[in-house]
Parts: sequence; structure tokens; C-alpha cells
Amino acid sequence: ARRIPTVVHLHIIPTAYTRHWELLHQATIAVGPSRAAVEGLAEDGLPAQRLRVIYNGVSRAKVDSMVVRTRRYTGVDALRVVTVGSLIARKGMDVVIRGVAELSRRGVPVALRVLGAGQEADALRRLADVEAPP
Repeated sequence: ARRIPTVVHLHIIPTAYTRHWELLHQATIAVGPSRAAVEGLAEDGLPAQRLRVIYNGVSRAKVDSMVVRTRRYTGVDALRVVTVGSLIARKGMDVVIRGVAELSRRGVPVALRVLGAGQEADALRRLADVEAPP
């Protein structure tokens, strides 16, 4: 019998249960955006030649060139942080909100814009209201 080549693309770090239940070991190639995403498969014995790490396609130089200051919009020289993603617990948007709030408490002029939808939207709005500077 001839096997059909398959590629599995891991968006998250799968648990041992998930790796086995979803038959990830059967893939010809497993690709993840970080070493951590494919590490479990390596620990399970999947040969290194069947694992690939392909980092998300943004270079540090490109990120540095995309830093946006809000002076021209608000008259205030503030760091503008924008995050886009599903508003679900595992995405960690609460960490972003708390981190930006901490920067503000330390005197860093910063503005945050969270873009997305999901079951955590209301809780994140409440958190942002609590963490917002006075």
C-alpha cells in the first residue's frame, strides 16, 4: 500500500494526549512556528528529518521599521501597541493588557489597541477598565 504524503502544521504546542489522539506521528512532515511546537513530537521519537520549524515571517528589522508613534495623531509621543487575534484565553491578551498597564504605571507613554473577537471579549474589556491609568 502506498502512503499519501501529509504535512501537519502545528499552531500551538500539542499535549502528549493531543499528539497521540490526533495521530500527529503519522504525518510525513510536522511543521511548527517554534521549536517548542515540535519538541513534543521529537521527545516522542519522531525523527528530526520529519520535523521542521518555520518561524512566522516577520524579521526584526521589519518590526523595527514598523514602530508607530502616535504624535501625528494625538499630539502625544506615545508608543502604540496593536495586537490582533482571537480573544480567547490561550491567546494571552490579558497578559498584553497587564503588560501595557505596567508600562504606563512606570511612566512610559503607551496606548493599546486590541483587535479581535471571541468569548473573552467582555472579560478583557473589564480588565482593561480596571488596569487603565487614572
